Amino acid sequence: GHIWSNCGINNAGGYGCFARESSTVNCRITYFEYAGKSGYAAASASMMNAQGGRCSGSHDGVSAFGCSLINFERGVANNCANDGIVSLSSSSIGCDYSELNNAGRYGIRCQEGGRIGGYQLNIKSAKLIGIYCLSASVFLTKANLDGCNYGVLADRGSDVSINQMSVKAIKRGIHAKNGSRIDASDSLKISGEEFSVNANFGSSIVITNVDCRSNNETDSPNDLQFSNGSFISARNAKGGIASDLNFNTLTRNGVIFK
Repeated sequence: GHIWSNCGINNAGGYGCFARESSTVNCRITYFEYAGKSGYAAASASMMNAQGGRCSGSHDGVSAFGCSLINFERGVANNCANDGIVSLSSSSIGCDYSELNNAGRYGIRCQEGGRIGGYQLNIKSAKLIGIYCLSASVFLTKANLDGCNYGVLADRGSDVSINQMSVKAIKRGIHAKNGSRIDASDSLKISGEEFSVNANFGSSIVITNVDCRSNNETDSPNDLQFSNGSFISARNAKGGIASDLNFNTLTRNGVIFK
């Protein structure tokens, strides 16, 4: 299928543009805003080029299921009622320079072996979590997650790389649990009221060269947290830990190397 640039359909009751059953759709620079389900969707090993697409105000902005592939470079999926981008069941979405702000739930949701990659995108002010990754992989560089309720949650063996980011969250900065890994090296700032960085249940986080102070001026106990055999690599990082803990000392809960 092919849809000419600057064409599209707004206010679809279900999907705006949907490729399924091993189909291919080229819909570059089109608009499918305020869709009842997803603005752009691909399922069952389908491919879609939605570069520069616009799907703001939809329930979900962009959705890929069942080993499908979507290119959403320079796309706009702001103010989605549910999630900005969704990648499930071994699907992949590329979203360089995209806008995924003000999501009603998650800015990015990646599950069940999904993969999402992007460079220099905005995922600001998600009502619940900026990046939610469950048994999947997310790789972003120079993205902005400021104003999200929770910045990043990686769960159940997820692999998240968010280098050179800004994560000024309202409650929680970045959280890795249940054997997950987060690499947030060289990020500009990671902070949250409840905690800035938290690794638990056998997880690991790298925050080399990152300012993780929640109050921006002094170290506090809720800056860096770890438990249940987890590891935080904090070389040249800024942030404090609980008064009964020490850096570079292995305990039953793990260790923070600094």
